[in-house]
Amino acid sequence: MGSSINFVSGDNIADDIPIGHRLYQLVLNQVAQGIATIQEYSEPDITIEQVRSKKNILLEQSDFSQLPDVQPRLTAYQKSQWLQYRQALRDFTNNVNLTGVKDINSVIFPVKPI
Repeated sequence: MGSSINFVSGDNIADDIPIGHRLYQLVLNQVAQGIATIQEYSEPDITIEQVRSKKNILLEQSDFSQLPDVQPRLTAYQKSQWLQYRQALRDFTNNVNLTGVKDINSVIFPVKPI
């Protein structure tokens, strides 16, 4: 990825714009004159939408545990474990901290029952 900047000139703000060499030189010139500032910007490595997408896949993969023909074959303990797992998945995106997370595979999701 190329560089991005927050460019501020007077009251005008252009957030997180990708820049080329020519614009970079213009910005540096305006910074040197005191008319603009540059702030470092880095995009988050993963988004909450990516986490939600994986969470939804995990929920879909556990849907079988709630089917009427599967329920009678599960013990009370197994039913409880699947219900707790599915609820933990639903609550997961409310509590997840993505600070410093490099990729979706680094996110530790609730553990599926055996």
